[in-house]
Amino acid sequence: PELMSQLMNSPAVQGLMSNPDIFREFFLNNSQMQGVLERNPEIGHVLNNPQLMRQAMEIARNPALMQEMMRNQDVALRNIESLPGLIHYILFFTLKKLNILCYEGNRFTLHLECYLI
Repeated sequence: PELMSQLMNSPAVQGLMSNPDIFREFFLNNSQMQGVLERNPEIGHVLNNPQLMRQAMEIARNPALMQEMMRNQDVALRNIESLPGLIHYILFFTLKKLNILCYEGNRFTLHLECYLI
């Protein structure tokens, strides 16, 4: 955490992070980062939303805020786990969205062959 804090507070990184457009261009022009964007389209959503970019940069600069966000996420996950059946509901719709779970005839079928590599 200390090394990350020092890195995030360095003048070079502060300059980069003070301008969301530069940060966005870095992601879009770097072939490795393009792969990350292809595998994680939600990152592209953040890059195209200036308000989310500013929030993400502020969280990255502030270790205490990052830890608080992680704690909040942990609490939210624990709350989800305490609701009976909710995990199954989320899993069901996630599998359906990924086209792994398909409705065929009058039943649901798992299509895992392309995921078993």
